[in-house]
Amino acid sequence: MKTTLVIIATILFLASCSQPAKSTQTTEPEKDGVQRISDVYFGGSQCKCKEGTFAEYICNLTLKSKRHRVHLYNGDLRSWQIPQERVVDIDVDSEGLQQCADALIRLYAEYLFANKEYDKIHFCLTNGFDMQYKRWAEGDRVIVKGNNTRWKVNAAEKDYSHSAFMDYLTIVFKYAGTYSLNKNLKPCNYGKNFAGKLKTGDILIRPADIIKGTLGHAIMFIQRRGDEFIFLQSYTPAQEIEVFSSKYVEFGYNANVMSVLGYDFRSQNIKHFEY
Repeated sequence: MKTTLVIIATILFLASCSQPAKSTQTTEPEKDGVQRISDVYFGGSQCKCKEGTFAEYICNLTLKSKRHRVHLYNGDLRSWQIPQERVVDIDVDSEGLQQCADALIRLYAEYLFANKEYDKIHFCLTNGFDMQYKRWAEGDRVIVKGNNTRWKVNAAEKDYSHSAFMDYLTIVFKYAGTYSLNKNLKPCNYGKNFAGKLKTGDILIRPADIIKGTLGHAIMFIQRRGDEFIFLQSYTPAQEIEVFSSKYVEFGYNANVMSVLGYDFRSQNIKHFEY
């Protein structure tokens, strides 16, 4: 793949999980009490995720009001909505970078940051460069020239603040996507009938293929209730993170494949972050 990082990132941006972007503004008031994912989808105390795990972190994510609908990064209402969806109470960057893979990176990075596991925060860029948060926090910065990326040592003051952390993620979002995230993840190796083996925090990922021009997408599994599956995702253009049910979208599965929103996921597409 003899091309520049900027070109690769642009192609992957265009060949990503895109949906219609036409939208209108909304100013609907919100007065519901605070609810978490576990309150809505696990019956509150029924969430059995191990304490301190990424799965528990996901279960404890706060949701916006029932009336809140998905908005794009610029504040506009998304033109299409999923019935009964809920929106995670987390911001979206104003540059439009936090798309499907980026949203999952954001959640895992926030989990590690909250637990001060700084050494574990690192993500591959599209060209394979390992973007290490610890180096960024210590003052190093990245220089991107074409397809070449390198560190510039001691380019800034040491800073472990959340705002500096978000500056780091902005660079990750700019040059990462489903193609690179797929390399960061570990296979679950569930084999056949994986639908009954999924765990909270597992990621269903179809990486973009810039050679074939195929689209990519990544969603997170939350919970199963009988034949109903609960997932979490963002999309392109960058937008708020939503939690939705398989009951209200194009969905189906058998022993070998699970189809969600038109994307087919097989056992090799089921992965997780390195815990």
